[in-house]
Amino acid sequence: MVTWDFFVQASIHTPLWMYAILFYLLYVGAMLIHTRVVHLVRLLIIPLLLLGLSLHNLSIALHFTVYTIIAWFIATTLGVAIGFVRIQFSEVWVDRSHWLIKAPGTWSVIIIICVVFFTKYFFSYELDFDPRHLHNSTFELIALIVAGLCSGFSLGRFFGFCYRLWHDPSCDLSHQHGKKGENHVHSKQ
Repeated sequence: MVTWDFFVQASIHTPLWMYAILFYLLYVGAMLIHTRVVHLVRLLIIPLLLLGLSLHNLSIALHFTVYTIIAWFIATTLGVAIGFVRIQFSEVWVDRSHWLIKAPGTWSVIIIICVVFFTKYFFSYELDFDPRHLHNSTFELIALIVAGLCSGFSLGRFFGFCYRLWHDPSCDLSHQHGKKGENHVHSKQ
């Protein structure tokens, strides 16, 4: 059972670099709740950070086998497919000449960020609380699958935006990009 002590112990034993990544991802995730115009390169930051965290989980896996790698790879690939398809059904506008995307607001990114960090804390706590989990490869496999799905979904969204940038009709979005107060446009012009 998760108790207040779980949160206290998890907070104490978390490296500072994890807090920096968490707060940055939560900040960016909160910005993604609103429709906005953003440069394609900026859309790559969260997927790379989540992929890095997922690879970190894979690299410290105690039961690092070919099956672990395959399961993580399948989960990541499934996440990529889901994220890519989701963007194909979203209302997106593109500006090829400036590499700008007008992306709809979404809660999915901030939810994924919370899922990734919650699962990391939960599994770390369970390992500390019950060391028998160290010998339970299923326990570890579930954590890797969740991390793979989440990072894959984020990567799939990025690939979906790239696809849309090169295949959708282009319009000028430069007047909506970079101006304070105009980055959160809620209607198609």
